[in-house]
Amino acid sequence: MVTGIKAEINIESKIQRLALEAMQGLDVFLVDVVVRGRQGSRVVEVFVDGDQGVNVDVLALISKQLFFLLESEDFIRGKYHLNVSSPGEQKALMNPRQYHQHTGKTIEVQIRPTSSGAHSVKERGQLVSSSDQDVVLELDSGEIMTITFEEIDEARIVMPW
Repeated sequence: MVTGIKAEINIESKIQRLALEAMQGLDVFLVDVVVRGRQGSRVVEVFVDGDQGVNVDVLALISKQLFFLLESEDFIRGKYHLNVSSPGEQKALMNPRQYHQHTGKTIEVQIRPTSSGAHSVKERGQLVSSSDQDVVLELDSGEIMTITFEEIDEARIVMPW
């Protein structure tokens, strides 16, 4: 019997597989799946985005299809609440495809340490461009910095307030 963290990872991976199936044929991509709570009162959050954003009709369609698939598979024991939404600007950028739609916005990037014992570094700047491999920032100092996705530990959009 799988317990604890391994069980959560197993549930999340199954939900990811079903979410991808529910999204098939739609112009969207999966950003993240989060399962919170305990058996009988779980919250299943599925974050979906698109290159041009995602609208409420698409989210509703995915939610309906995913709920059907989850009920058919019946691996979540007890009651649960399914929430399918876009990640919003306050959630960390997790998928390289998310960066393109935020070009021109200020982001903060936590860069992984380069060697053991080193500390991570935070950089903040305007997102100039992004590709499948990296992002280009114009730092507040005016310096242009290219950061590969492998170097990024976390990135967030800086809210204007």
